[in-house]
Amino acid sequence: MRNNLQNNDAMTDEGRRSLRIPIHDQKATPVPEPDTIPEIEVLTPYPRTLQFKFKDAHAPRRGKPEHVHGLELAWSLGDAPPGRVKDLLHSAFATRNPLELVFEEEDRGKKGYFAARRETSTAKNGKWSDVQFAVIP
Repeated sequence: MRNNLQNNDAMTDEGRRSLRIPIHDQKATPVPEPDTIPEIEVLTPYPRTLQFKFKDAHAPRRGKPEHVHGLELAWSLGDAPPGRVKDLLHSAFATRNPLELVFEEEDRGKKGYFAARRETSTAKNGKWSDVQFAVIP
């Protein structure tokens, strides 16, 4: 019953106070776009596997910045680097470090190109990192 009175539009704040019902601000706090660009460290722990560890420039540790839900990694295989991030054909999303991509046997020795950006829980995206590459072991 208390919940019905608290959320009832006909109920005034004065009425809620008289019944000792808490008054909650109904406005959500806006979440800003991520303002940091992730730095990417690429490791090759196993054959056919690229492992990506992320942190932000000048950050002392690998944790996510405030208001950030996860990270999008765009990637593609090819001989020549893509002209822009839109040309990276695949994507993966991670909420934790590290992110691993496992490739097929025939992909060994190919170059993988990739870029990353942060994303909030409200789907606001930050800026892309520079496109980098690694050779699939």
